[in-house]
Amino acid sequence: MVKEFQPLLSPPPISTDEWHHVFLITIPLVLLQILEYLPLPILNMYLGHLDQSESRVVLAAGGLSSLFFTTTAYSVVIGVSTAMDALTAQAHGKGRGLELGIVLQTAALCAGVLCVPLALVTFFSGSILVALGQPVDLLRWYMLEIPLVFAYEFFKRVLQGQNIVWPIVTAISAGAGVALSVGYVFVLHTSLGFVGAPLGMIGYYSTAGFLLYHLMYSANGWLMFLSEFGGIAATSFMAGSLPDASTALSANTIYAGFRSLFGMVYLGIGFARYSGNLPVRAKTAAWQTVQLGSWWAAASTVSMVLVGPLYATLYTQDPVVLREATTLFYATAPFQVTMGVWGAVQGTLRGSGRPHEGAVANVVGFVGVGVPLASVLSAYWGLVGLWVGISIGFCLCAAYGLYWLVGADWEAIADGIALQTA
Repeated sequence: MVKEFQPLLSPPPISTDEWHHVFLITIPLVLLQILEYLPLPILNMYLGHLDQSESRVVLAAGGLSSLFFTTTAYSVVIGVSTAMDALTAQAHGKGRGLELGIVLQTAALCAGVLCVPLALVTFFSGSILVALGQPVDLLRWYMLEIPLVFAYEFFKRVLQGQNIVWPIVTAISAGAGVALSVGYVFVLHTSLGFVGAPLGMIGYYSTAGFLLYHLMYSANGWLMFLSEFGGIAATSFMAGSLPDASTALSANTIYAGFRSLFGMVYLGIGFARYSGNLPVRAKTAAWQTVQLGSWWAAASTVSMVLVGPLYATLYTQDPVVLREATTLFYATAPFQVTMGVWGAVQGTLRGSGRPHEGAVANVVGFVGVGVPLASVLSAYWGLVGLWVGISIGFCLCAAYGLYWLVGADWEAIADGIALQTA
């Protein structure tokens, strides 16, 4: 492999140059992640403004349905699509445009096989919502999103692997506009009511996927996403067994919306990741993304304390729900820095072709420690205990991420990726 300091072939790494590169990639990716998540909490806000007699139940069901869909179906979509990250970036870096088409065709075949079972799982999973005392009808509408989500994610990964990110932001912006418009009309101005929320998301993925089309190692990626998000989603499922479950689930929906809005930025920063065969530059960029994540974490901590309680009033005026959500904001704000660190490291692990290491860390941190600890703490602190337990899982993963970065052999990582794409 050509070494990084070989004259005329690769310039020496310069920190300011890497900062410039990371910022140029991070800005549109951060916007992308914000725009991807923004429609969902706003659509849930619409649900909170339905008739007061049903708004609390429907708001809880809306949040729980979206979490269930993400855990059972969207996680598989993310897993299949993250398998494309390193492959598309390296193929583009080596000038092998034909390989991008092969990767896209392979992903499309996987999607064709998976769409039917995922749709069936989504349709028949309503019994779990019934067991939690929530309406079943809302979740089944999410079944229509599955093929659209596959198409959207695949087109996005192919473009993103070629550093074509601003067109993605444009497509997502259009999709978000469609989602919010459709949701507003259907939820608040037609007899469809709460069904308008999933219809809005269908409009979102349809529009974004269509525009991306015209602009134009799977299991580990799936496991890494599912184990982390599954641990977080477990708080909602376990909240259904707490006293006054509707209040707990409503407060959890509000908190999760605010938290995820900031969390999408960590994911965007993490995607400004390792690519190409320049190991010292990659090391510099990896540490700089951790710094960016930490700075954003400090901002999100302050916002969670100062803005979070005001944000909750956009969903509901129920004083019990607002009090529960505010307590949750205050209790979990100090843990945000661990999200920033771990989000940045996961992006590096994906881009360096080592998502399995992030998957193992997530399984241990969230499934092995976070969820059991959350269950224990909930007996004493209720909904706050659930989130404190999961946040401790983030602490463990962040500690491992820093340990991995300190000991990473960047030359070996570059050699391994070069062999995979040779």
